[in-house]
Amino acid sequence: GLTTSSARSALSGQPSVFLVAYVDSISDAEVGCRPYVIGDLVKEIGTENTMDFPYRHTLEVRPELFDALKCVDFTQRLRESDLSALKDVPELTVKHAFAEILGEPNIPKDWGGESCDLFSENVLVEGMRTICAFAFKGPSKFKPMEIADCGKNGDQIVRLFDTPAEILVLQHCHSIRPAVRKMMAAFARSDLNTYRRYCVVDGYETLKILKHFKRV
Repeated sequence: GLTTSSARSALSGQPSVFLVAYVDSISDAEVGCRPYVIGDLVKEIGTENTMDFPYRHTLEVRPELFDALKCVDFTQRLRESDLSALKDVPELTVKHAFAEILGEPNIPKDWGGESCDLFSENVLVEGMRTICAFAFKGPSKFKPMEIADCGKNGDQIVRLFDTPAEILVLQHCHSIRPAVRKMMAAFARSDLNTYRRYCVVDGYETLKILKHFKRV
């Protein structure tokens, strides 16, 4: 997923650059290297002499990075028994609540062959307008989510990643097993030519969001 725009003029002479390379040849006059990465070593991001760009070591996006959800206190501690507040909240109610909170006016009707439950080009993430696709799992299976709960062999996750969204969001009314999170991460990294991020919103985070906006 790396690209380069370094011109020959920027590298001519004796520039001060950061280099990751392997030594190809050595002689009395020179050491020959074949580079993997050439660039400026940036020590501080956002200063006057550097670009302000988002560096991420993970493709997972936490819910608090969504601009509309920054007002939610995700640090509050909940118990598993607290999730009972979501047991009678229909999936459609959660879907409409998320759409309204995130500013998406177009809410499609559910049907069996959909790639996602909600698709939006209006979501702001860290101040940037971002295309997001959502899959919602209601309380029909009010228990920790397993891969088997995501359609046949997890095909609901497959369909979610088939959408042309930049961030894929999976929501559930209960806790979400590590295997499901691992599957989301694997799909996010499956195509080296496409930058895909994902977000997992479990029942605890869902409850905090809905309580903050007085939906439960």
